[in-house]
Amino acid sequence: MHDDLVRRDFTATCVDRLWLADITERATGEGKLYLCAVKDVFSNGIVGYSIDARMKSPPGRDRPGHRRGPM
Repeated sequence: MHDDLVRRDFTATCVDRLWLADITERATGEGKLYLCAVKDVFSNGIVGYSIDARMKSPPGRDRPGHRRGPM
């Protein structure tokens, strides 16, 4: 378990201040599929994602599908 750095306050005053992540596992005819999405709380948009047959580290700033911008 990790520390609650946002103290359950899921609001942001500007872009790239607070991101949420979720990993979903789905069964398919060819095996399991994992989807990890990272959402910017302020814009309510997906800023990074990863889809793979193996669970790996979450999408980072250098991964395809991530919007580049200031931290």
